[in-house]
Amino acid sequence: MQLGEKILLLLFTAQLVCAQTPQYTLDWYYNTGSSVVDLSHADLDFDGVHEILASSLDGHLYAIALNGSLVFRYYVTCPAYSIHATDADNNNIPELLIGNCRHVEAINPQTQEFWKYNAGLKTHKITSADLDSDGDLEIIILARSTSNRETKLIAINSTGSTLWSKRYTGTPVYDFLVGDYTDSPGLEVVTGSTKLQLYDAAGDMIKNTDLKTPIKTLHSEEDVIAVGTLGGLFFFSYDGVLLNNDSSYSYIEDLTKYGDGYLIATEKLIHHTSGQKKVVAETREPFTNVQVENLDAWAGKEIIAGSNEIIILDSKGETLWEYTPYREVTDMLIQDLDGDGFKEIVAASRDHNIYFIKQTSESAKILDAEKLYDSASKKYSQNHLPQALKDIREALKITPKRKYYGLEDKIKKQINVEQTESQADEYLTDAKQLSSGPHTEKALLQASEALKLYRKINKTSKATEAKELLRWLSVETKTTTTSTTAEKEPIKAAGNYLLPAVIILLLIMISIAAVLRHGIHIKQ
Repeated sequence: MQLGEKILLLLFTAQLVCAQTPQYTLDWYYNTGSSVVDLSHADLDFDGVHEILASSLDGHLYAIALNGSLVFRYYVTCPAYSIHATDADNNNIPELLIGNCRHVEAINPQTQEFWKYNAGLKTHKITSADLDSDGDLEIIILARSTSNRETKLIAINSTGSTLWSKRYTGTPVYDFLVGDYTDSPGLEVVTGSTKLQLYDAAGDMIKNTDLKTPIKTLHSEEDVIAVGTLGGLFFFSYDGVLLNNDSSYSYIEDLTKYGDGYLIATEKLIHHTSGQKKVVAETREPFTNVQVENLDAWAGKEIIAGSNEIIILDSKGETLWEYTPYREVTDMLIQDLDGDGFKEIVAASRDHNIYFIKQTSESAKILDAEKLYDSASKKYSQNHLPQALKDIREALKITPKRKYYGLEDKIKKQINVEQTESQADEYLTDAKQLSSGPHTEKALLQASEALKLYRKINKTSKATEAKELLRWLSVETKTTTTSTTAEKEPIKAAGNYLLPAVIILLLIMISIAAVLRHGIHIKQ
C-alpha cells in the first residue's frame, strides 16, 4: 500500500471514529458519602476482571464492579485518604492497604483485617516495591499532618513492621518515586519538600539538592527525573546532576513525558514543552492530573486530563471527549480492567462520585476493524497473502460498507498472479526437462503455455526465458527433422536403381533359360 493511501486512510478513520461515531461515553457513576480522593484496582474474585477500589473521606473503602454495582464497602473509622492494592507477601491474594487519618490497614478481598500500622498522620500515598531485591515487597507510605507542617516518609515490610522512617517539618512533601536510579543493589526512593533527596533501600541518604522552591510532583523516564515545583521545572540525571531548569512554568501540579517533551499541568493550563501547540488544554479550574495513555491500543496516544472537567485529547491537542463533574477531579485511574484491549478511565471527584468512562461499543467495533485492516495491510506488504485475506474479510464483516481502498481485490489479484506464475513455472520446468530427450515437440507445447501465462501476468524476465527456450526448441526440432530426412535419402536413391536392375537381371535369366531350351531341341 502506498504511503499516501495510508495517510488518507488514517485521516479518514480519525474523522469517521471521532466525528461520526462518539468514541467515549460515561458508562456510569457511583455516589459515595463524601469526596473520593484515591483510586486503585484488583481482581478480588479471581475471574480475570478487576474491580475498582476507591477511598472516600466518608471513612469507607469502596469496591465497585465494572458494571457500577457495589461489591463491598469497608469502614475505617475516619476519612480514607489513600488506597493501594498489592501482593506484598507473594501468596497470589491481593492485600488492600487503606490509609486513613492515622493508620494503614491491610485487609484481604473478604474484608478481613490482618494488620494495622500506626503512621500517626494522614496517609496520602501508599505504594509497594522490592526495595532490597529479596523477592518480598516493601510498602512505602507518605503521611502528612492536618496542618501540612509535618510529613513522614515510612518504609515497612509486608507484615506491617517499620524498616525506616524520615520526618520533615515546615514545607510539606507531596510526592515520591521508587526506582532503580543508581548502580547500587536494590531500589532507591526520590522525594523532598524544597530539597530533592535520594535514599537507598535501607533509607540512607545518597543525594540532597536544594531547589529552594516547594516540590509538587515527580516523574522519571528515560534516565531523567523531572521535578515540578511551584517555582519552575527541573530535570536531573539519575546520578543527581542538574540537566536543565525552566522557570517559565510555575505552580506545577502534575507532569508526564510526552513525545520529545513533557506535558505540564499548571493552574489552568496544560503546556507541552516541545511541539507546535504549546498550550494543549485550558480550563476554568486548576488541573490536578494529566496522563498519557494509548486508550485503544492503536493509532497513537491520547492525553487525559482532570480538573473541573475530564478531558480526552488526541495527539494534536484536539478534544475527543469531555465531561464536567460537579466539582474537581482528584485522581484518575487508566487501565484495561476487563482485558478487552481498550483502557477504561476511572475518575474520582470531590463531588462524591466515581466516574467510569469507556469506549462506545460502536467505536470499539470500528477500531477493531481498523486494527484488522492494519494487520491485513502489513501482511499484504510482507506477501503473507492468505492471512492478509483472512484479516481483511474479518474487517469487512464488521464494517461491510467500508472498502478499505479495495485491499481485498488487490490481495485476491495477487493470489491469482502467484497461482498463475506457479503454473507457468511448472510448464517451464517440464519444457526444460523434455528438451534434452526425444520429446521436443511436447517441450515446445509446454514452453509455449509458460510464455502465454508469463505474458498474462507481466512477468517479463520469465517470459523472456520461456521465449528463448521456445526459440531454441524450434531450431532443435527443425534440425532433427532435416537430419532424419537426410538419412533416408540414400535408401530412397538405392531403391530407385534396384528395381530396374532386378528386372534386367530377371530378363537376362529368362533369356538364358530360353536359349538353353532351344539348344536342347536342336540336338534332339
